[in-house]
Amino acid sequence: MMCFTCNVCSQSEECSEELFEREGGTCSGCGSTVRFRALMHLLSVELFGLDLELEQFPHLKSIRGSGLSDWEGYADVLAEKFDYTNTFLNQEPRFDISMASPARYGQYDFIISAEVFEHVEPPVERVFREACQLLKPHGVLILTVPYSLEATTREHFPELHDYTLAELNGSAILVNRTREGKLEVFDHLVFHGGPDSMLEMRLFSDTSLKEMLFAAGFREVEICSHSHPAYGIVFRERWGLPVVARKEPLSHTRTWVAEMIRQIHSLQGYRERVEAAERTAKERTEWAQRLDDEILAARRRIDDLQQEVEEQSRWGQSLDIQVSQQASALQDLRKQLRTAYSSRWMALGRLLGLGPRFTLD
Repeated sequence: MMCFTCNVCSQSEECSEELFEREGGTCSGCGSTVRFRALMHLLSVELFGLDLELEQFPHLKSIRGSGLSDWEGYADVLAEKFDYTNTFLNQEPRFDISMASPARYGQYDFIISAEVFEHVEPPVERVFREACQLLKPHGVLILTVPYSLEATTREHFPELHDYTLAELNGSAILVNRTREGKLEVFDHLVFHGGPDSMLEMRLFSDTSLKEMLFAAGFREVEICSHSHPAYGIVFRERWGLPVVARKEPLSHTRTWVAEMIRQIHSLQGYRERVEAAERTAKERTEWAQRLDDEILAARRRIDDLQQEVEEQSRWGQSLDIQVSQQASALQDLRKQLRTAYSSRWMALGRLLGLGPRFTLD
């Protein structure tokens, strides 16, 4: 098993080494392949001189880039970070790199082309020239194409001119009329993604691929064969590796950019600590405020209880006075009864059997 961090989505992964194929999705978070992670690694190194995960790329809208049918898993993030547009042949935003675009020449810091140039119509050399012209003086083209270790590129349809695809006995065929009017028929066609997808026009060779890029105007061309296991970038084949084509040789400015990025990340770390401290202070302030509110509510409750006790005490005192008054009145009544009982008239009534009869306690 191999442990790595996906540099596209920053998820930690553990994957069997046997699954590290060029096109196999080995990240359960975003589904990135070795090829996609390699492209983002090379872009990070070419732009900043650092191995950064995609989310660590700085927001620099001054950097302009273009993708040719890029995978949306990294294209969407690049569009947030840079002045980047992902373009397509068959949907908006449309862009055909095989067509001359003088208005765009010298406008791009980077172009990413993943599995595109093997599908363009011949001659493919014009596409490489166009890519070079689109780049700024220190711009870079990062590309992947299927290629072999043969001596030369194998063009499947070298005289392609006026052609169409048809079906014969359940299989796709290509019918071509050359510029000289010769009719050609090709079978055993290779499609990437199925017959309704992209037709493979050629199989590059590593030697001729580099020769074409140099001839197009690139000053440095590098086939990147180094694995980076920490990011899950493991190359098991020696063909179809990512290629970096630089319009000008690497300059010292990249060292300055790398230092700038380090400082930005250092400041970001400091800012994150400050923000964390501010969040903690805010949480403690809110907790103290809640505690003050609870104490105030408790004090109000105590005051209410004290007032209630005082009212009960006053009621009790009033009741004591009333009881005392009633006891005094009763005592007076007893005295009056004793006086009346001992009078001569009451004594005479008792003797004669007349008047009220009562006894004293």
